[in-house]
Amino acid sequence: MVKEIAYVWPPQQCFESKQISHFSSTNGKLETIATVLTFVFTVTLNSLLLYALIKTKNTKNFTSRFLIIIACGDLLMACSIIPLHLYNVYEGTLNSCQNLRLVEDLLYVLCGTTTASLTLGICIDRYLFIRYSFQYSRIIQEKTAIFNAYVIISFLLTSSIMVANVLHKVIFRFMIVIYVDLVAFSSLVINIYLVCYIRKKGKNIRHITRTPVRARYQRRALQTMMIITGFLVITYLPMICLFTFAIYWEYSNDKKKVEPIASVLVVSNWSRLAVFLNASLNALVYISRNEDIRKLYRKMFCAKLKKFGERGKK
Repeated sequence: MVKEIAYVWPPQQCFESKQISHFSSTNGKLETIATVLTFVFTVTLNSLLLYALIKTKNTKNFTSRFLIIIACGDLLMACSIIPLHLYNVYEGTLNSCQNLRLVEDLLYVLCGTTTASLTLGICIDRYLFIRYSFQYSRIIQEKTAIFNAYVIISFLLTSSIMVANVLHKVIFRFMIVIYVDLVAFSSLVINIYLVCYIRKKGKNIRHITRTPVRARYQRRALQTMMIITGFLVITYLPMICLFTFAIYWEYSNDKKKVEPIASVLVVSNWSRLAVFLNASLNALVYISRNEDIRKLYRKMFCAKLKKFGERGKK
């Protein structure tokens, strides 16, 4: 398929990145537009979330600190991976291609795994708040070490993928696909299980709590979990299906006219946008579901609207 593309590649440019980009979209334009829009969307929403959490001084409880970590991580990853990818596609040379492509892939693996881990962590946090209402503070202090270990494991597994790249390039490519696929799938399954379990127990929430105020917060937490899991299904499920199909296609295609695992590379090129889209939608959920953040932006919007009206009268 790649040989049939009527495109003359500049001899000094990064062949692999350009090949994947142009092979997966109309001369690379569609993928570039999607990448830029995803970058703007991710940076804007996570910046708004981080600003609101600091402005409202809502940084004392575990959930708020967790959201700050998520927002900072998403911002760092978006500001590093997406510009690096665009550079590799349009400005990368043969001398810098191999190293920069490796860095891009490793950052992508780290971003995908930590995002799935933290998304799972926030759902577990909401689950503990709903299920163990009165012991929530004590349990969260005990479980913080588990969340930290989960993120550290993501870093260690990313390092193991780096070792695989040194040993064998093809193994490295398949490890990227399979590893991110498994992490996304496990996060998706656990989140759906937690939501189904709480939905089943949701009828008894009024019996678990003693005050209507706490019951209201628990219902909101359940709704937040359902929304996050819904976005996870929308963004991660197509990625998992495409990864699975790409691996099947590579093994079942006997007459290979493309370079090894080309379809897997094309899928992975688009799947990183799904990871960032999921992170952006999560930030949007946190902004819309937090009462203090909503009040802050409502107040700012009303103030700006009032100033705009006064200028119009003048």
